[in-house]
Amino acid sequence: MDAHARQSFTHSNERDRLAALRDEIDRSATRLHGARPVPVQPQPMVQPPTYGAPQRDAINALVDKVVSEVCERIAELKKQLDALQQQVLVGGAATKVTLNEQIDACMRVHDETNRIGDAVSEIADRLLRL
Repeated sequence: MDAHARQSFTHSNERDRLAALRDEIDRSATRLHGARPVPVQPQPMVQPPTYGAPQRDAINALVDKVVSEVCERIAELKKQLDALQQQVLVGGAATKVTLNEQIDACMRVHDETNRIGDAVSEIADRLLRL
């Protein structure tokens, strides 16, 4: 039985017990003093109790807890993403350095092959003139 049902059951038993007690007192008074009219006095307006406040508070607490847990998990994921981003940036920078070194090496080889080609052409021209 959940808390709300237990609370309703307890209130119902309490009301029944009080009603039985009131009836017993009325019967005893009638036997002792005889039946007499009871003047009915107007009762002041009573505000009904607010239902659901404890449930609403429990739901709000649960929602706050879930939101807090989700925010903590997002913060953890952000840290992981920041670490991954840093690794990618470092890896990208290292790749750029390696690529630039390869390009420099290729350019030197290209320049040297052009220089050797010019030297071979010059030698060939001299031999043909002989």
